[in-house]
Amino acid sequence: VYIAEISPQSTRGALGSVNQLSITLGIFLAYVLGMFVPWRLLAVLGTLPCTLLIPGLFFIPESPRWLAKMNLMDDFETSLQVLRGFETDITAEVNDIKRAVESANKKATVRFQELNQKKYRTPLL
Repeated sequence: VYIAEISPQSTRGALGSVNQLSITLGIFLAYVLGMFVPWRLLAVLGTLPCTLLIPGLFFIPESPRWLAKMNLMDDFETSLQVLRGFETDITAEVNDIKRAVESANKKATVRFQELNQKKYRTPLL
């Protein structure tokens, strides 16, 4: 989710796919290593990437979309500027995110009675 929220719109799909591809390759690598390595060592090897990535969590900025949703507009623009680079003009993207957050906030919640309508019964079943 974080990758999808911080990536530019033009590369969002590709970056989301790279994430899933990495997971799939990691599972494949675990199967291959499992043929040659005892399971205890394989479990330790599986924790190494996690232990390397955990310290990085303290240095990544908050998601600009999350900050905008929480109505922290100054922090939202600062986070987006850090992610895009300080020489990049982020005005258009700021407006797009603000519009998306506003439209998401306007959506009404769906009630169970609405799902019980005849037109929704067949797809739900």
